[in-house]
Amino acid sequence: MQSIPPIGGHTVHRFELPLIHSNMYVVLCGGDALVVDPCLSGEAVALLQSSGVTRCTILLTHEHYDHISGVNQLREHFSCTVICTEICAQRMANPRRSHAAVFPAMFFSQGPEVVRQAAALFDTQYTCTADETYTGTLDLQWHGIPLHLVELSGHSPGSAAIEAAGTHVFTGDNLIPGTETLIRLPGGDKTVYLDQVVPYLRRLPSSTVLLPGHGAWGYRADPEMEAALP
Repeated sequence: MQSIPPIGGHTVHRFELPLIHSNMYVVLCGGDALVVDPCLSGEAVALLQSSGVTRCTILLTHEHYDHISGVNQLREHFSCTVICTEICAQRMANPRRSHAAVFPAMFFSQGPEVVRQAAALFDTQYTCTADETYTGTLDLQWHGIPLHLVELSGHSPGSAAIEAAGTHVFTGDNLIPGTETLIRLPGGDKTVYLDQVVPYLRRLPSSTVLLPGHGAWGYRADPEMEAALP
């Protein structure tokens, strides 16, 4: 897979949650890390430790378990500030609303061995907390990189897009390359998705680097990204 274009000159590292392949993104600068959608990952923790990281700014695209499962793991090792929408914060404090409570059941169709692996890996009682929340939009700076967070429900009530440096957008699960956005889960809203999310994504410049919640990165104009939009 081609390397992700840097953000403000900084390398973007990607890690995957096993079985469901949810994306976690990490950007390093000195003793600081910018982390988007942390998943359980010993490999990511090892990278942060070997890089001398002591502080993590954690941004969440939404509240679903596979995109928050690594928050508490990072808190065990580093000083963390978790930032997300107010609705995301409320829902990830409840295992049913974050879908943690039912997560292993999502793998029943894949056979008993995968179900066993899911039961061993995933915590059905998992909760985590936010340090800062917002509604609407939020603007931040991280080591000179402007970040613009936009509340965009659709896939889930707590979803958001995260714009970085005016060149990259972390889409969460509101866009997954090559496939239609999943909005049939509890809390998904097709009307909001069509009225708000799709127009937002279509307005992005064709050269925008899209970093999805699952699958490979790509440019806004790439066929796989176009195929994901109705």
